[in-house]
Amino acid sequence: MKTLTDQIEAYFDGRLDDQQIAALRQTLHESDEARRQYLIWSTLQSELTWQHRAGAEVFTPLLKGEIPPKPTLRRLPGGRSVWYISAASLAAAIALTITLWFVLSSGGSRSGDHEAAMQSLALLTDTRHAVFLDDSQNAAPLPTSLGAELGPGLLHLQSGTIQVMFKSGAVVDVIGPSDFEIVGPNRGHLSRGTVVAQVPPAAHGFTVTAPHGAEIIDLGTRFALRVDEAGRSRVDVLTGRVIMSLDGFGRTIEAGQAWAMSDGGELEQVAWDASPWAIVEMASTEPIALGNLFDDPAGRPLESAMQTDSYQAVADESDLGVDRVIQGGPAVQELAADVRLDLATLGWTAHQYGKISNDGWNGDSEFETGAISTTGRLIKPAERIEQGVGMHANAVLVIDLEQLRHAGRLKDQHLRFVSDRAGINDDAFGDGNVHVRLAAVVIGPEGIAAAQVNGQARMPHRDADGVWRFDTPTINDVVLADGRYVRFDLPINPDARYLALIATGAGDVDGGIGHDHTVFSGARLEITP
Repeated sequence: MKTLTDQIEAYFDGRLDDQQIAALRQTLHESDEARRQYLIWSTLQSELTWQHRAGAEVFTPLLKGEIPPKPTLRRLPGGRSVWYISAASLAAAIALTITLWFVLSSGGSRSGDHEAAMQSLALLTDTRHAVFLDDSQNAAPLPTSLGAELGPGLLHLQSGTIQVMFKSGAVVDVIGPSDFEIVGPNRGHLSRGTVVAQVPPAAHGFTVTAPHGAEIIDLGTRFALRVDEAGRSRVDVLTGRVIMSLDGFGRTIEAGQAWAMSDGGELEQVAWDASPWAIVEMASTEPIALGNLFDDPAGRPLESAMQTDSYQAVADESDLGVDRVIQGGPAVQELAADVRLDLATLGWTAHQYGKISNDGWNGDSEFETGAISTTGRLIKPAERIEQGVGMHANAVLVIDLEQLRHAGRLKDQHLRFVSDRAGINDDAFGDGNVHVRLAAVVIGPEGIAAAQVNGQARMPHRDADGVWRFDTPTINDVVLADGRYVRFDLPINPDARYLALIATGAGDVDGGIGHDHTVFSGARLEITP
């Protein structure tokens, strides 16, 4: 490594071996300037941390000799790999920043006023487009430059956003116009405006007070606090829990809930709102695993939903993002309001069986169930080995894209539906009576906007009766149980409203749908630039 900057960059990328890490650690111990450079790098990492997600744990720092976890190579079905920084790695960057900050402000090899250093309670880690009110008349105004150490005092933010990292590890984004006061190393006060707090376990108990005796105590969470011009507070919780108290009366607020002070001065539940996070956070870039939605009720934040992944959870119309589930029945089905598709043109019949489930196929009895497996050989795994959606022909799953955009703060975001391997599950491999057709259909404001059948682009047309129909496929246009699979990669524009996944028995050539265990392995929505 030629320079210190190269070493620090390689450290955060996970490219240093044990000997190189030890050398960097020694340099940080000996050099005040080295620690300052490291602080700049780790502060940038901390911003990415909290824009990405709340940290899961605060780690022992490099200065104590521990090696951070490396970025994880996640292997998706189909051999595709995606690099991403794990929550643990990102949380480690936060902890390292704070630790070096402690070293720099507590004496050590650094010169300066010890008493002033002891008063440092927080660090200003972002000043994005921030405009501060003139505080020059204040006897001791707080500094407003990026990286400034903050003691007790009031931040008058006229517009833009700033980010404050408390010594406890709590990170607060302040959205202008706001008046936010630094009170202690784990405590603040909001007299007006909006803050979004993101609190790791080490800062458990982080507290923000507000007018009229309001107090919010963190229990390990991400929450938004807003105070209007009349001093009334409201709290929206994204993950975890908080306690909101008003004049001594407290209430625990769970993820996906919101409570506010009424005109009469009492606490009342209100509709949860994602708008504070939309202001301070970039949209998530992690894929949305569709099967993960099947164990989460509508109204839950998308980030919370992705943290639960119940094996063989069954799709239900009360689930987050699930608009409707159709199994068997008439050929002409309504996929959305005023959008009817003649599924017979894909080989649909009235026969149906089992359930639509997460990471497996789910029959009508406890003995007829199994995991998604697309290895192309006859195996019948009972334990989960692949992510995806399993759905026995004939079935339709309609995903509400607008609901997911709201839950995930993904307004105006381009998406892609991807399934790496779609076809017949391994448990039916070699069965010559099995043949299916699979389709993905995107529905926009004017009806069906895009579609793929067996992974190939194929657009239906709307007839005079208002029903959409595909051109009649050939008898050979089917997916067989021969170990071969198709791939779906379907762009979804920002105005798209629904995505329908369809599995049919391809006309039930043999008179039935036995063993038509269709799967969309790796079924997910990817966020695209």
